[in-house]
Amino acid sequence: MKTQWWRSLGWQMVVATALGISAGLAIPGVAIHFEILGDAFLNLIRMAIVPLILPLIVLAIVHLGSLRSVGRLAGKSIAYFEVVTTIIIVFGVLLGNLTNVSGPKPTGIDIGEVTQKTAEGLSVEQFVHTMIPENIISAMSQGDLLALVIFGVIFGIAMIQLGERVQGVTKVLDQLSQIMFGFVRLAIRLSPVGVFGFLGYNVAKYGTDTLMSLGHFVLVAFIGMLFVAVVLFGAIAMIFRVNYLDLLRSFSDILFLGFVTRSSEALLPMTLERLGKYGVDSRIASFVMPMGYSFNADGTSLYQGLALLFVAHTYGIDLSIGQQITMMLLLMLLTKGIAGVPSSSLVVLMSAATVLGLPAEGVALLFSVDFIVDAGRTVVTMIGNCLATVIVAKSEGQFRRPGLPEKTTEAVTA
Repeated sequence: MKTQWWRSLGWQMVVATALGISAGLAIPGVAIHFEILGDAFLNLIRMAIVPLILPLIVLAIVHLGSLRSVGRLAGKSIAYFEVVTTIIIVFGVLLGNLTNVSGPKPTGIDIGEVTQKTAEGLSVEQFVHTMIPENIISAMSQGDLLALVIFGVIFGIAMIQLGERVQGVTKVLDQLSQIMFGFVRLAIRLSPVGVFGFLGYNVAKYGTDTLMSLGHFVLVAFIGMLFVAVVLFGAIAMIFRVNYLDLLRSFSDILFLGFVTRSSEALLPMTLERLGKYGVDSRIASFVMPMGYSFNADGTSLYQGLALLFVAHTYGIDLSIGQQITMMLLLMLLTKGIAGVPSSSLVVLMSAATVLGLPAEGVALLFSVDFIVDAGRTVVTMIGNCLATVIVAKSEGQFRRPGLPEKTTEAVTA
């Protein structure tokens, strides 16, 4: 029996999009309260992150079977992340220089919210504490994905060394991951409610005036993100013989949710499951994808250089070539370990601006349009991490697209 079209999740999200935008424009006083619907949906998904991602990371390490395999996979992943994010950072700086992107000089802006974020700091000490917290339970409760990855890797290595004595633990972790995948599938059915709430709230709160005043920056940012998503990623996919259009089609609904919710981290469980259906071995996906969210923030990498040049141009500050090189090196460090949560890149931006001596008011100005630019950043980061995971899986002989002729895949050996 054919399913009625209105029961399709895709159609439900289309209707939710139209209704959310309409409500934000027609009844902004009411729609401003719809944020609770979006937050409730997002929190429902976030509840599954730790109990799903931790066992997946541990199982990925255990199934690799040896420290040599773990080291090889980590080395490939980090090398890829570093090369791609560096190219994107350089491109963002070049784009900012070529377009001379700037905006109206801000006057009377309250920068309290931004400076409060900056107070959290991005020092080396803070970064190390984030990676290796003294209390892993506390880190998990705060959603520190980098700490979760490191803990899971070490936990998995310890299980490898114990061998058959911990087979029972392996079985329990596998069962837990299956239960949590089921949890996520149930939660995703509520995604139209989340889409409606987020769009209604954003349109009601920000309207169109804010976007118009900083339209040049928003336009240049989206042109840059489109170039990265289409040209750069397309070229990388061609080099590694990945069917890029097929990849985009297969993840289009998840990318749409990422655009609306602006939280790639919250959609990680759903993305991992989709990667498995797409043909990526679960061991590879469970290891590379979470690591990518800490070390492969492609959208943020592009945005940072462009945003810093926006602030400099807006205030008539001419950054020398040496300063811009320093800025790029700084961003190569600061953009690592940033969680995929809304507006987290503003912390990086304020920290880099402080080092370069740029006015904090310029960062505060960008804060007003961050909600829309962050949507694009999230999608670029999600595409970049999915592509990276497929490429690493292919390099390990652990990728076969369903529906293609059977191919012999080499096992991940020691």
